[in-house]
Amino acid sequence: MPMNEENLKNYLSPHTTHECQPLDTSFFRSLKSHWQDFCHRFYQTNPGKVITKLNFNLVFKPAWESAATPANLVNGFKKCGIYPFNPLQYRLSLIQVSLYI
Repeated sequence: MPMNEENLKNYLSPHTTHECQPLDTSFFRSLKSHWQDFCHRFYQTNPGKVITKLNFNLVFKPAWESAATPANLVNGFKKCGIYPFNPLQYRLSLIQVSLYI
């Protein structure tokens, strides 16, 4: 049976569907990194202060804007092989993950 969009679910290995999530593979990873950077900057420029509900947006907004770029979102779909459709991309990412386990 040839692999195509209709029968891709038959090829997904158990416990690996996170590799098919474009936002997990690109956007949220980038957001986490930017969030850490902006938190670090906040603490350096505001010694003794903590991030609270009142100033959370001052730190989160620039992190979000840095991560939520069209290129970053498009690359997530490309990396997962969703668009353009590339079933081999999914398998390659699983091989790379299994090398580190």
